[in-house]
Parts: sequence; structure tokens; C-alpha cells
Amino acid sequence: MKGFLGVFICVTVLAAVGCAQGIVSPRTGSQWSLDQALDAQQRGQFEAALLHYDNYLRSNLHNPENLAVAYHNRGLLYADLKEWDRAEENFDKAVESAGADNWQHLLARGLFLFDRQQYRRAIADFDGVVLQKPNLGQAYYSRGLCWKNLGESEKALEDFTRARELAPR
Repeated sequence: MKGFLGVFICVTVLAAVGCAQGIVSPRTGSQWSLDQALDAQQRGQFEAALLHYDNYLRSNLHNPENLAVAYHNRGLLYADLKEWDRAEENFDKAVESAGADNWQHLLARGLFLFDRQQYRRAIADFDGVVLQKPNLGQAYYSRGLCWKNLGESEKALEDFTRARELAPR
């Protein structure tokens, strides 16, 4: 029992570290290439991670749910490398392949677009997140920042107010 608890704690800590870094892991049957890509990405071995993502994507074209995870994480990797076009392309593919329940991928792409000062496009993604997750304060706050940067103070204030209402106390 003691060994199981240690493994459980280790897996829990690794999952928390991955989530804190914005890396999404698939919920079902991870394959070796994807596991290796995530591990390499977390260790900063970006070239190795890219090779593993490419292998995973080539061998899993029939499984769009897991493709979304790989595209999402590869988008984060390209953003870290400042390869903006490739990052955006991967975030787009993550949103497309995730299907209707794509709020995590919309949020990531919206944050990426915000960083790229593409505020109107980011707002569209945050709108999609709000439709799917109306109690997610981060979507309102991020959209509020976009409105603020566009000089739309009233809309920004509405979103900031809603984000504050949803904030944990």
C-alpha cells in the first residue's frame, strides 16, 4: 500500500506541474510518442519533443480527440520557440480537432492571440469559452483585457466585474 501511495503522489505532482505549465494531457490511453513528447517538452528538449509530436500525429490521424491535445501542446512549444505562425497553426488545429467541447483550446489560442496583440480575434475565442464555460472567470478577465486594449472601457469594465464575481473567495 505504501508503494501505491508514493506512486499516486508522484503522478499527482507530475500532473499538477503539467497543468501549471499549461500542458494538457489526454485522459485516455496515452501512447508512448505522446508521453515522450510531453516529457521532452517539460525538460526543455524542444527538438526531441517536436519529433515525438510529429510521430504521434502521423500515427493517430483517426483519433481527433487526442490529436487536439498534441496540437495544443505543440502550439505551446512553438510559442516558446517564438515560431508564431507554427504556433498559431497548431492552436487552430487543436480547436478544429477537439470538436464542440473545445473551450481549453479556445482559451489557449485566445491567450496566444492576446499576446500577439490580435485582440478582436482573441475576443472571438474568449466568447466561445464563455459560451461553453460561463462560470470561468479567466475568460471574462482575458476578454476584458482585450476590450481595454481596444479602448472599449465599458465592455472591459463589464467583463472585469463578471470575472471578479466569479473569483474564488
